[in-house]
Amino acid sequence: MYIQRYLRHFPAAGEVVIFDRSWYNRLGVERVMGFCTEEQYQTFFEDCPIFEKYIVDAGMLEATDSELAPWCLIRSDDKRKARLDCISHLLGKIPYKNVPREKVKLPKRSYKHSYDDEDPLKRRKFAAEKY
Repeated sequence: MYIQRYLRHFPAAGEVVIFDRSWYNRLGVERVMGFCTEEQYQTFFEDCPIFEKYIVDAGMLEATDSELAPWCLIRSDDKRKARLDCISHLLGKIPYKNVPREKVKLPKRSYKHSYDDEDPLKRRKFAAEKY
């Protein structure tokens, strides 16, 4: 079964896993890119809801979602935003306080032998910037 490749990534006792339903690649990317046959696509389309129902029926989600250790869902239509939201959420759960430290004093920056990245462009023609 295609989904078997993901089972080894499921959380074991005491583990935290960021779980993003990556198996949906079969429905989108793999089909479009020709990485699976039409038959494999159809089989997955039939198996996936059954697999997800098994996860829910087994209590992975409902029974383990408690006030002490809640499941937290993150909308992930926009993957970049979802990753940032996830990181922000996780870091927000870690208690911290500012640690006193000495102020860092940096020396003045030396421009000796510095590279002028604009210099080679001075002799080039540019298209008009309209936007």
